[in-house]
Amino acid sequence: CQTTFPKAVRCFYRQRRAQWIELETSCPQHCCNNLGDKMYSSSPHSEAHVLMYDLVGSYLFQRIMSDGKDSRFDEIKKSPPKFLVAFMAQATWVSLCLMPILAVNSIPHAVLSTLPTVAVTDVIGLLLYVWGLSFEVTADRQKDAWVQAKKRKEHDEDFLTHGLWSKSRHPNYFGESTLWTGIAVTSAGVLASNIGQVGMGLAGTSYGRFLGLGMCFVTPAFVTFLLLKVS
Repeated sequence: CQTTFPKAVRCFYRQRRAQWIELETSCPQHCCNNLGDKMYSSSPHSEAHVLMYDLVGSYLFQRIMSDGKDSRFDEIKKSPPKFLVAFMAQATWVSLCLMPILAVNSIPHAVLSTLPTVAVTDVIGLLLYVWGLSFEVTADRQKDAWVQAKKRKEHDEDFLTHGLWSKSRHPNYFGESTLWTGIAVTSAGVLASNIGQVGMGLAGTSYGRFLGLGMCFVTPAFVTFLLLKVS
């Protein structure tokens, strides 16, 4: 790399591109979520969403800084078309994950305030969210401890087989799918309700509730597909 400032910046970016990719995992979610809060009203769904991506983004960034690279991006980052595909996939991911959040936040506050303070779907969704998030964070920490111990040559195991990893092949994936299901359940309780239908301008339509439920549950379905078939 040359010492001129623009070339030094490009050199640094090429060397650290994987680190930026991992850090950017949570940034688009933050930006879109904050934009939605500014344009519409804010809801607890937004805070749950932000918390989840703060934890995931910080974990991924910490991991890539420790490892130095992510082999999944070794070939992708060399090809602009492949990188564009990865970028568009992330954009689709952000859009679908935010869909139920933005839909709930788009309902006027005066309408939302007429909903019960706590509904059954709120309790079920919150329990699923907390359990899924705890499950994922615990599984990630167990895996990280196992990897670090292997780097220190404290064991030569090929697979992690204790803790949550003794119960599931991908407990972190299970946790993430579960927490998104929790967000979907709480959002569905709003969007499929009579008040939610009025707030979205769908009251009296034959498809309003189906549309509301679809906007909610497309998120866990898409996330599960990415985790099992793409990640």
